[in-house]
Amino acid sequence: MRLCWNRQGETLLGGDRLDLDGELLQAWRRLTTDDDEQKLIDQWLGEKAELKVVCPERSVLRDTACIAVFRGDWLHKSPKFALRYDQANCWLELSNRVKLMSGSCIPEFQLDGQVLQFQKPEFELNCWHTEDELDYLEIEMPLSHGFLWQRQIAFARYDRFIMIGDALLGDQSGKLSYRCRFPIAPGLEVRPETETRELYLYNEEPQALLLPISIGEWKQDHTANRFAAEENSIVFQQQQMGRAMMAAMVVDLDAKRSIRPRTWRSLTVGQSLQTAKPDQALAWRFQLDDQQYLMYRSLGNIANRTFLGVNVYSDFYLGRFDRDGEAESLNSIE
Repeated sequence: MRLCWNRQGETLLGGDRLDLDGELLQAWRRLTTDDDEQKLIDQWLGEKAELKVVCPERSVLRDTACIAVFRGDWLHKSPKFALRYDQANCWLELSNRVKLMSGSCIPEFQLDGQVLQFQKPEFELNCWHTEDELDYLEIEMPLSHGFLWQRQIAFARYDRFIMIGDALLGDQSGKLSYRCRFPIAPGLEVRPETETRELYLYNEEPQALLLPISIGEWKQDHTANRFAAEENSIVFQQQQMGRAMMAAMVVDLDAKRSIRPRTWRSLTVGQSLQTAKPDQALAWRFQLDDQQYLMYRSLGNIANRTFLGVNVYSDFYLGRFDRDGEAESLNSIE
């Protein structure tokens, strides 16, 4: 039931359709003694007392099954994201009224033109943190030449966006390359902007906006970085010199907001009165309509660093500016 993304019983992660008719659910409701199951069934049935129902936790991780499910709330039209990370594969699905992404999503990393290979048969869970406003997941996979791939998911429930990030961490310096295909659900059209890199997902109207915040906003920046539609997928390519890198994409799940002003910029990160190198730490500012957000990622040892007046001592930080122009933290992982 947690994996259902609409009232027709269609499930995330390619599961079988659930035939949850009213009589079955009513019988289940009478027989079960589990409080969470009772609340779920009451919500599913749409009882008149629905608003009084205290529903179970919206997002859940089952590490033994290698599945994480993120939900905005228990309404069927709310944003939902699911990730399955078993057997060295990473399958993701994203929906928000309609299904937006669905399929396997494994990046390819290269060091000086040589592909970095998986060194284990399965992922390790690095971090799971859930709060009222935001849920955060981090998994990792060791790669050849001593590198480590970490995938981060930050699901901002009330701000209605999701950040998907891939970090490559290592000790060997060289030309690092990243390429990843994000599978687009059937029936959607990808519409690019003329001069900037953001992409819309459309059916009859815009459903989501994708911002590749880790690369430049403008297409004419004379780099090998790329964010474009290709064969029912969105291809994200990025290059960087050094020992570490991160590719990050923000998906705006508020369809009405997505057509309003937006922008993003990389920020200078300061450390010990000097500028941190791009393979030490990165920070970005991104705007969705009138709301401004900040994101930071350490790519090496955690240190006391600053960016745009914000002081951090953490591995990952996500925040937003309040009406007074002060940054408030949505999530900070040490």
